[in-house]
Amino acid sequence: MRTKSYGEASRGMNMAVCSVPGQFIKNSDELGVTEQRRLVLSAAEHGLRRVHPCNTVPGALKRLRRILDNRPIYVAGLGKAAYTMAQAVLSTIPKRVEAGLVVTPRGFPLSLGPIEVYHSDHPLPSRRSVEAAEKLIEFLQAVPPSAALLFLVSGGGSALVEKPCTSSIEEVAELTKELMKRGANIYELNTVRSILSCTKAGGLLSYTRVDTLVNLVMSDVVGDNLCYIASGPTIPWCRPVLAEAENILRQYGLSEYIPLLRRAAEKRPAPKQGIRVENKIIARNRDVLEAAKDYLVSRGYRASILTSRMRGEARQVAGLVAGIAEELGEKEAVLLGGETTVTVRGRGVGGRNQELCLAVLGATTSLGEEPGYTALCMGTDGVDGTSPVAGAILDNIVAREAARKGLSIARHLDDNNSYGFFSAIRSAINTGGYTGINVNDIVIILH
Repeated sequence: MRTKSYGEASRGMNMAVCSVPGQFIKNSDELGVTEQRRLVLSAAEHGLRRVHPCNTVPGALKRLRRILDNRPIYVAGLGKAAYTMAQAVLSTIPKRVEAGLVVTPRGFPLSLGPIEVYHSDHPLPSRRSVEAAEKLIEFLQAVPPSAALLFLVSGGGSALVEKPCTSSIEEVAELTKELMKRGANIYELNTVRSILSCTKAGGLLSYTRVDTLVNLVMSDVVGDNLCYIASGPTIPWCRPVLAEAENILRQYGLSEYIPLLRRAAEKRPAPKQGIRVENKIIARNRDVLEAAKDYLVSRGYRASILTSRMRGEARQVAGLVAGIAEELGEKEAVLLGGETTVTVRGRGVGGRNQELCLAVLGATTSLGEEPGYTALCMGTDGVDGTSPVAGAILDNIVAREAARKGLSIARHLDDNNSYGFFSAIRSAINTGGYTGINVNDIVIILH
């Protein structure tokens, strides 16, 4: 049977209508009590809208049509944006997709036309993650060699899908938890995880039979290194280095896990060769910042992007951010993006975005009765750390309310309880859960 071309298929009836949410931030009306707050919230909305898969996947598929035409298409994927990416694929080429399987966090619907949706656990891997790996491997092995495999990659996939080479999933989860708690960044974390896993760093390619695979990637990694986005499960050139992983464990006082690493390294399969792999990054942090900047410029602001590669301990980054915020002139705005880390010492609830905003408040000397700057710190995926929110808004209203309620910034930081602080003064950003996007974090500051 002749396989329909991209153009023919896209004129058919959609199996899944892809639509961008009208509003990502569900409590915008409650938060938007000043003009500056409304502007910073709207800027974030414009940024999120720009990178939503409904707006990025169709163009990517058109550019890949020479590879995908005249072949049956099978879809697989993993990560926090896997569902919305799959939805966008079905909306764009509804009659071309034969079958599919995507692994997502809980909260997404379980059916999507011909694509099965499987829920797994995040941020720590579990037995569910192993079951997800088994299902994904079974699906990949069933895809006919003559087909094109469209693989959807986004952050969060490292925990959602896991097949340890030698260790138990409990050991992997325990080590992952310790690295996160001690402030390991995504490069360090995924270097270690890739050594332990038979599905990471190109490992999933070992289970495919196709000769052509296309990766559509939404990047949540500073620098967009494909080997670290969801730990590069279908990237053939990834080669995690055992010595680097051992040094990371030593750096964080976890040397007792080195024998575990060495045993796993001996069992890791070499990535499959002889397969054509095409990679297309559909969205990255810089894209969100550019869209947010464009919006602010349209509203008369002198706006600039300082960096899309912000990284480091949140409390240390906060001092620089506070200094920049305090020097902003009227109708000026700055934007930053990236991913900070948090060394967890307390028992509170929070995340790196709220911790960053709280530490900025602690380092600020100019927020008082008069309006000063307004800042937004937000995770684009909609979930900040262990909290149920995406981030927080910071301005003189927050400073005033904190003082009125006797909330100690230092005490909340010491307990890593940034969510407790911002929820008490109703300035946390609520997206209602996952946004279907994952391109790191954003900070927008304006005066």
